[in-house]
Amino acid sequence: MDASKCKLRRRVLLAVFGTLVVTTATFLLGIVCAKPLLFVEGGSRHADVIVVLGGDAGDRAFRALELFKGGAAPKILVSGDGDGVLIRNRLVLAGVGTNEIIMESNSGNTKQNAEFSIRLMKEQRMTRAIVVTSWFHSRRALACFRSFDGDIEFSSFPAYNGINMEHKPSLSEAPLVVHEYFGIAWYLLRYGIVPASPLEHTRP
Repeated sequence: MDASKCKLRRRVLLAVFGTLVVTTATFLLGIVCAKPLLFVEGGSRHADVIVVLGGDAGDRAFRALELFKGGAAPKILVSGDGDGVLIRNRLVLAGVGTNEIIMESNSGNTKQNAEFSIRLMKEQRMTRAIVVTSWFHSRRALACFRSFDGDIEFSSFPAYNGINMEHKPSLSEAPLVVHEYFGIAWYLLRYGIVPASPLEHTRP
C-alpha cells in the first residue's frame, strides 16, 4: 500500500472516530441535560379543565387524578386516539364521574392533541387549562397548546415516576428522551413550533 493510500485510510478512520466521539458526547449531554431542556412545570393550579394526553395510561392518568382530587379543575379532558379509553376507565374506577370527563378521541399526535382539545375547550368557553403529559414531553406539549390559542391560559404539571424529579432521566427513560429531541426538532422545522419557555410556578 503506497503512502497516499495510507494517508487516505488514516483520514477516513479519524473522521469516523471523530464522528463517533461527537455523537456519543452529544447523546450523553442530551441525557444529562434532559431535565432543564425538556421539563417545564408551573402556572396556576386552578383551571377550568385538566387536559391529559394519551401515550401513557399510567403516570399521566395518576397525575391528572391527583390534580382533580386536589380541586385543580372540575373537568378532565382525555385527548388521544390510542389509550384514551383506558385512561378514562382508570379515572372512572378511581372515582371520577363520567359527567366530569370529556373525551377527544381523534388526535394521533401532540399537535392534534392541542388543536382538537382547544376546539372542545372553546365550545365550552373554557379559558384556563392544565396540561398533563410525561415530564420529558412537557415542553413540546405546552408549546403546541400555546401555538393554537394565545387567549387560553395554560399551566403545565407533568407526570413523572417517583416522588420527585431527582435523578431524571432513569435508564429506562433514556430512549424516550432521545426520541423527544427529534420530536422537538421536527415540530420546529415542520410546524414552526418553538419549545415553550418556563412558566412561573404559582401556588393555590
